[in-house]
Amino acid sequence: MNDELIANFRKFQDSYKNKDDEDLVFLATQTIENILTQILLRFLLESPEKKDNLFDEGEAVSRFVTKIRLAQRLGLISQGVAEELQLLRKIRKEFKNKIDCTTLDYKDVRAFCKNLIAPAQLKKSAHAIENYPDTSRGDFELTVTILSVLLENILNHTKRISDAPLH
Repeated sequence: MNDELIANFRKFQDSYKNKDDEDLVFLATQTIENILTQILLRFLLESPEKKDNLFDEGEAVSRFVTKIRLAQRLGLISQGVAEELQLLRKIRKEFKNKIDCTTLDYKDVRAFCKNLIAPAQLKKSAHAIENYPDTSRGDFELTVTILSVLLENILNHTKRISDAPLH
């Protein structure tokens, strides 16, 4: 694992160490969703209207699930990234829809966390993060860190379709 990712993971942990699991899930997934929205906005043609409301609440592309599917179908993210994002979305949905879900150790959430790809790969790797918390919260934090770094990289390299040659 590279030093930048380890530094980002430590920074993420420091930023959210005083947050409970519920706050962590909502803040982290909203950050990831915002980066995904920025990728889509950077890629798509500009709106002919003054205000671009394509992603506004209640609009066709306002839901996280739709943004994930659209980004994948446009080839902006891979199938693996889409699957990881879907798991984060499902975790957030559990917190939102189940009154007794207040921790990442909640049975259904814990099952989603066990299916996250990034922590499973890290555990197999010789480049594991020192003192990595081998918990559902640790798996969630690591996944969000890796996805945010990956999505920021995609955002930085995404060009608007109209900027492509031969347009």
